[in-house]
Amino acid sequence: MNILSYLSLTEDRLSILEPASVSGGILRTWPGKYQVLVHKRPNACIKGSVHDVSSKEQKDALRCYETDKYEVVRCTIFMRGRQVQGCTFRFEALWILIKSIRRFTEHAVNGNLRNGV
Repeated sequence: MNILSYLSLTEDRLSILEPASVSGGILRTWPGKYQVLVHKRPNACIKGSVHDVSSKEQKDALRCYETDKYEVVRCTIFMRGRQVQGCTFRFEALWILIKSIRRFTEHAVNGNLRNGV
């Protein structure tokens, strides 16, 4: 199911998407085909589209669509010469994986791994 279905929008209503950008993150590909926003680049600018979520039902639908691998974060959205405060979804699973790999590597370097664990 695509995001239009989750928001109960049709293709002809795509005009409600406005060109916009956010700063403070970068895009990564996960797992091999999805573009996801990740944190940690304060001066980076990501271009995309913005949609004004106008109901609790749409907000809940977006959370369901994005799954628990994402967290909702506040951001500044730049669009058509103005900026507004809003929210976006930031991918968290990648950082969880990176942290796990770092912990494993630190344990391996420090000789704390026992029996291959």
